[in-house]
Parts: sequence; C-alpha cells; structure tokens
Amino acid sequence: MNIFLVGSRGSGKSTVGPIIAKRLKLGYIDLDARIVEEAGRSIREIFAAEGEAGFRKREREACVKLKKVKDQVISLGGGALTDPETLSLVKRMGKFVWLRAGRCVVGQSQQGPSYDLQPPESHFDGRLGRTRSHPVSTGTAL
Repeated sequence: MNIFLVGSRGSGKSTVGPIIAKRLKLGYIDLDARIVEEAGRSIREIFAAEGEAGFRKREREACVKLKKVKDQVISLGGGALTDPETLSLVKRMGKFVWLRAGRCVVGQSQQGPSYDLQPPESHFDGRLGRTRSHPVSTGTAL
C-alpha cells in the first residue's frame, strides 16, 4: 500500500516523508522533485511558463507514471488533489494523510516551491468520500 502525504508548502512533507518511509520500511518519492527533474526547471518557472493548468497536468502525468508503484510514501503538494483525475488516481493507489503546519511554521519555511495554491481542506470535503484524509499536525508521531 502507498501512503500519500498531502499538504501546503512548509507543512513538512519532504521532512516527515523520509522519516515515515524509514520507520515503515517503505520507499520515499517526492513528486515535486520528480516533476522538477523531468522539466529541467523549478516549479516557480513551470508556473510562470505554463500556469497552474500546465503544472497540474505535469503533476497528473507524474502520478500516472506511479500507477504500478507499491509500498511507497509519496509527497504531493496540497493543490494536487484539486485535479479530479489526480484525486481519483491517488484514491485508487493508496491512502493519504493531510499534514498541517501552523502559520508560524509555514511562514518560516525556506524550502519548497515559491507558491502556495493550497485551498482550505473544506474544498475537498465533498470529493473525498469514504477515503477522507485525516489531518495530522507536523511533528505528530504516526
């Protein structure tokens, strides 16, 4: 089973993901890092050149490439689930956990892409159905 970590920039996905993967003896994949590597440019540059729609398309395509991946912890940006196809794919591929960080933590974060398109969690309430995520504050032991 795959575990998807979802959250806005600075919520701790890239920090917590490898720790969870190690504890559970799973692999770790940072989807944003894969997108950056394949595109040969930063997320900020992708957004500037292609807009949000272009980035979401790249995100969806990166998820499709992971369809056969098993036993991984996979970090996704919070906006990934705004795309219905990506949400459907993620729900079929595993479970997801929503990481939340306090405003002071997010404000201090210097890592990750320079954008924050994270909608409030209520945006997903109607679409998550039975696989609704369980928000976890960064630092909470799993």
